[in-house]
Amino acid sequence: MVDSAPITLAVDRDSVVEVERLLLKMKASELSDLRRVQTQLSVYGDRRASMDGEPAAIQARIDILEDLLGQVGRQR
Repeated sequence: MVDSAPITLAVDRDSVVEVERLLLKMKASELSDLRRVQTQLSVYGDRRASMDGEPAAIQARIDILEDLLGQVGRQR
């Protein structure tokens, strides 16, 4: 990730739990996609070479979600 100035998002205190829940759902979805892609790559191998970059892209999104969840958790 490129170093840049952080941004701040304002979330109403009443909405923090719901935001956290949404982030967890997004993370679960990404984890499911990661497992699906890994399975396809292991089963189909070279025939799915076009998918080689997908696990890394999905993992990058998971890392962002984990960071956001950590930030939300520290603010609660």
